[in-house]
Amino acid sequence: MNIKKLTVREFARAVKLGHGRAILHVLHHGDKGMEKIIEQALLKSYVYDWQIEGSRAGWLMCLLQATGRLAFYVRKFLNQHSSDSYGGADLAQQILLAGRLFEIGFSELRSTVLEKYTKLLVLSPFHAGCGSEIVDMAGNSGLEFVARSIGEQVPEPDAFDCAFILERANDLCGNSDGEELLRRLAESEPAVQKFLDAAASLKNSSNLPSAPRPVIENFQEILDLIDKRAHAPEAITYVAMGRRINDEVAASCFKLLLASDDTWVQLVCLRLLGSRKLPDVTPYVIELLESEDKLVASACFHALRNKKDSRIREVAVRWLQSEDQVRISRTIRLLECNFISGDEEIFFEKLPLLKDDDLLPSAGIPTEDWLPFVSRDVGLKLLFWFYENGPDSWCRSNFFEKLVELEACPDELIYESQWDCAERTQNLARCLLAKKEGFISKC
Repeated sequence: MNIKKLTVREFARAVKLGHGRAILHVLHHGDKGMEKIIEQALLKSYVYDWQIEGSRAGWLMCLLQATGRLAFYVRKFLNQHSSDSYGGADLAQQILLAGRLFEIGFSELRSTVLEKYTKLLVLSPFHAGCGSEIVDMAGNSGLEFVARSIGEQVPEPDAFDCAFILERANDLCGNSDGEELLRRLAESEPAVQKFLDAAASLKNSSNLPSAPRPVIENFQEILDLIDKRAHAPEAITYVAMGRRINDEVAASCFKLLLASDDTWVQLVCLRLLGSRKLPDVTPYVIELLESEDKLVASACFHALRNKKDSRIREVAVRWLQSEDQVRISRTIRLLECNFISGDEEIFFEKLPLLKDDDLLPSAGIPTEDWLPFVSRDVGLKLLFWFYENGPDSWCRSNFFEKLVELEACPDELIYESQWDCAERTQNLARCLLAKKEGFISKC
């Protein structure tokens, strides 16, 4: 197959998004002129949503191996890794990548990983699970370092991370020597005991039957929270609570919303009602879509996006004529229940205006819902556009699957997707090619 040679700009974009064409370019055309882009990708995480997508360390290893210049890039990595400009996700990726490089012989990376891990726990304890790489590198001594570091640096260690790291140590050694080592250390080291307690809490909680949280039947409970100004306004606490209120409390929340001009009250009521359809759409609620308070406007948008109403459509159509990225993105969601044939043409014209990566996944979600109402050509244009431009590799997998389902995915795209950063996309592409050609191409 003829593999396109990418320009520097195209290559940088492919690396940032995790497209397989980046690896194919290096395999067939080399990495000359692309070194800086690759070096930056080793140090900077381009993952949009770590929880859903996971790390790209494995994909980056494929990219490095394709260059045939591993030692060159490891030297660059070691020379540049100590910058203070890296965030938690960057450090987590660097640790996971260094762990893979260590496994194939770059032993000098061990001290680098230890240094990065202590920084990571301060910046982003959410990524503490990366400590499993240190266990892989150093066995029980690595486990001791990780347990002590987590206990000292993390105020409330995550139970899952601690249990995962401990289990990794037990699996590595084939017994519970690591756990026994930590128990002995814990007798004199509170930090290690803190780690063990966190790991044990997951095991204990997993043995308990899950009990549903009680339904909120008393509206006074809501009023008390509002009076206390409880919880940060941007938190999801009220959204989760909204799933537990009964219909009577929901009706009282809606009445309170209509009667109040206090932005805090508006925000709380909209958050509570956001997980269910609003009882009614009044002119006042429509006005809140354009509230000067951005949090209120956002909460109102979430509360109305699943509601069919001509007035919501009027706002959406007006927003679609604007140049405002947030409004264009929200318009697409508001039209999910208020779509009329022809909307997609205006929408497609506006897509290039969405430069903010945080807005693209939200804009892309409704496209599958639109497909039955638009022509095949327009539907495919939308799917291809989001496949090419979306920052989220998980969503890209969905678009890829839909293109395959519609029998509209070119062979070149299927071939390239074997090297996509998303494992789900890789597996589907390889399965399709195995059926077509009787072979599976591997990285």
